[in-house]
Amino acid sequence: MESIDPEMSILSELRSKFEHPAQHIEHIRTTNETILQRDVRQHGSAIKAAIPTASEEDCLLLAASFRYLTVNGLLPEDYALDDYASDVSLVAGHAGGKASRDGFVGLLELLVRLLVESISASFEVLVTTIDEKSSKSPDRTVQAVVMYKHYVKSAERIGRMISGDPETVDVRLVGAILLHGLMMMRRIKRRQVPLWSLSRLYHDVTEKYPLTNGTDLYWDLLRVVVLSPHFDEIVELGRKTIDARLEALEREKKAGRVSTFRVTRSTVDDHGISTAGESVLYEVFRRDGELSAEKTAKLERMLDASLRQAANKKYGKQDLADPELIIDLAANMLSGMIRQFEMIAFGVIPPTRHQEFLTDPRKFVTENQSEVSLWVRKRLQVLSGGAVTTRSMASAFVKLIQVAATTGRSELARR
Repeated sequence: MESIDPEMSILSELRSKFEHPAQHIEHIRTTNETILQRDVRQHGSAIKAAIPTASEEDCLLLAASFRYLTVNGLLPEDYALDDYASDVSLVAGHAGGKASRDGFVGLLELLVRLLVESISASFEVLVTTIDEKSSKSPDRTVQAVVMYKHYVKSAERIGRMISGDPETVDVRLVGAILLHGLMMMRRIKRRQVPLWSLSRLYHDVTEKYPLTNGTDLYWDLLRVVVLSPHFDEIVELGRKTIDARLEALEREKKAGRVSTFRVTRSTVDDHGISTAGESVLYEVFRRDGELSAEKTAKLERMLDASLRQAANKKYGKQDLADPELIIDLAANMLSGMIRQFEMIAFGVIPPTRHQEFLTDPRKFVTENQSEVSLWVRKRLQVLSGGAVTTRSMASAFVKLIQVAATTGRSELARR
């Protein structure tokens, strides 16, 4: 059966090849003087029009970074240097003080890292889409999975890269960057696909999406301008592998064998939360939604189902007799939930550490991962009441989430 290892190889290559962009840009600047001067002579007026404050040295560095990107395949060879200058200007205008602090080379390095992030996210989305479609997941489920596991997280990283205060970043720029990465991924897979400039994409996104600031807009923005319009194209890129897997599954089903096709290993942690359960958590902890009785009941059912699926995947059966195995699965899952939705940790950490946690929940969770894992296990043992089942663990999860969604958020709001 066809493997999709090439996608994972491309991801690995992207991260290694573009690990130190500034060094490579400066190296090209010093070793390709004649070629760069020619490029600047031909495109100098366009560069100056896009970046009026650019010095002669800045123009040479811009040409060097453009050559670095096209030679290494992060931009296609037919991408126009004039368009690239407009892209640099666009990012400079939104990076603001961060760009001026890091200098012009720092600005060029930032753009490289943004392009790497966006293309990497697109390949992750393709890999996950292939896996989910090969498992016959409905399109709505597939879209929800890739949105939560890849696009929203990537958008958050891009926002932090652009500004120290992601809430002030124009979300439409983030959407344009991820859309640019999707188009470039399609270009890599099928060379005849056209690639719009980042500045043109940004203009297009601003016409389609009127809202500007706030990380709580990421899910809606990315659904509207990135995933929904291009989902069929993503599926089509993986069609050959999907069809091959489905055919193999059908053959094995007829032969009475369990499927053995390998799910591609994603570079993003999979903590096993069901799509439906994760959607509730996202609504509550990312969009400040209410944890209603209906959502609570739905969340408990979904968490119970997720634990059963995890047990079946790891041990070959859903109902485990050993309570320690159930607690292990539950602790791993809850720890994964906390890594994604830090506020949930409020329900497991000791009250004496609450004020420290509320000062910066993300930092606290990152710096105290081992302790958080221990607290998670202890709280689950206490809340289980001695009757350890997947249902009792799901009920314990919900109690902790309710504490975080009510008392935790209230305490945080008062700070």
